Amino acid sequence: MAVLVGRDTRLLVQGITGYQGMFHTDLMLQAGTRVVAGVTPGRGGSHVHGVPVFEAVDEAVRETGATASVIFVPARFARDAVLESVASRLDPVVIITEGMPVRDAIEVVTYAARQGVRVLGPNGPGVTTPGQCRVGIMPTHLFAPGHVGVVSRSGTLTYEIVAGLTRAGLGQSTAVGLGGDPVVGMSTWLWVDSGDMTLPPSRTQAGPVVTVATFTATPTVTWDMGDGHQVTCANPDMPSSAPYAWQCTHSDGTPVRWTTRTIA
Repeated sequence: MAVLVGRDTRLLVQGITGYQGMFHTDLMLQAGTRVVAGVTPGRGGSHVHGVPVFEAVDEAVRETGATASVIFVPARFARDAVLESVASRLDPVVIITEGMPVRDAIEVVTYAARQGVRVLGPNGPGVTTPGQCRVGIMPTHLFAPGHVGVVSRSGTLTYEIVAGLTRAGLGQSTAVGLGGDPVVGMSTWLWVDSGDMTLPPSRTQAGPVVTVATFTATPTVTWDMGDGHQVTCANPDMPSSAPYAWQCTHSDGTPVRWTTRTIA
């Protein structure tokens, strides 16, 4: 089950004419991503790997029907790039840029939340649905399609976990990099609370695997597993206790039985 991005995603690349933008656009195209447009002010009318380049996001969306954005622009320009994408209701907006000023990050994350647009990053590796869509910089060759979801704040640790899952014969549904900067668009619990992890039991064998999470003071979270089945996890001692103290139950009140498997 694809989450956030999939076969129908029509991707716009902001900063497509820079080195990183050009390099990763090629890899995203090779991964099967439908990259329909790029945006670099002053470079409109050109093409990168066959992808048309436009002057502004609103023009690109109007001409190509783009639905999502990935941002490779330098940190000092990232704020304006994100605001453009959010104003055009692109969703998700994936910010690869590292070193974005904290004040800028706070501004764009707040604006995106008000507009109902999901933001991944800044300083994130993106999101990948194996065999369907890669948005960002995750190494596609490590992935295999399957039923395990991966959510992480760490980029390289995400790759390690995915590689281990693949070696163990456990394919992935979608891997999501939330971003490693102090201020990011989606935290682990916002991810859960937003309802994006709706995982029908018939198609999901495991997930999400949270490799590096930010635990907040939220005492209770609920996963909607579909068909009226929910899993609720509570920890009344948060945030003072360790995250491992969470107690989880099914809809009928029976406790969740956790199993572990070494994949390294």
